[in-house]
Amino acid sequence: VMLTGPTGVGKSVIVNDLIAKVSDIAPKPPPASDEGGLEDGMGEEDLLEEEAADNAAPPEGLPTEGGRGYVPLILNFSAQTSAIRTQFIIESKLEKKRKNLFGAPTGKKILLFVDDCNMPALDEYGAQPPIELLRQYLDFKGFYDRKYLYWKDIQDVTMVAACAPPGGGRNAMTPRFTRHFNMIAVPSPS
Repeated sequence: VMLTGPTGVGKSVIVNDLIAKVSDIAPKPPPASDEGGLEDGMGEEDLLEEEAADNAAPPEGLPTEGGRGYVPLILNFSAQTSAIRTQFIIESKLEKKRKNLFGAPTGKKILLFVDDCNMPALDEYGAQPPIELLRQYLDFKGFYDRKYLYWKDIQDVTMVAACAPPGGGRNAMTPRFTRHFNMIAVPSPS
């Protein structure tokens, strides 16, 4: 799905709300003490140990991320976004399943949200390298390893994108990329 509409209509808010609902990630509660987290007789080292215990892995059998089976991955594109950085961020959430097969953690799916997907600057040939990398994933379900030059198949990744109309630093996207999406126009509030 790709949401499109003018700036400020709430495309990112809509998708971020959806991600919060399907990933079931709850915000951390504030410290119990009114004194910035330090209780009576508690030193700074004790506080650090307590935070480490809070961030420890949950008990066996409980989900580590996303209680409903989705691991969120949010990419905010800008004019300086590169294809290498985009690939690195995507690969950081993938697990190796077999020699050349990568995917979401077992029993989960990755929900990839690309915000402002038409922001990357054009290269000398008129292409947007981060968009071409995403298109390659959508067309062929994978991309090449940049170090060892072998093909990586990727599974269990769902992509959602948001963009504004071209102009003001945003570029028109190729139909080769946009053909993979169902477009939803988000109108200005009335």
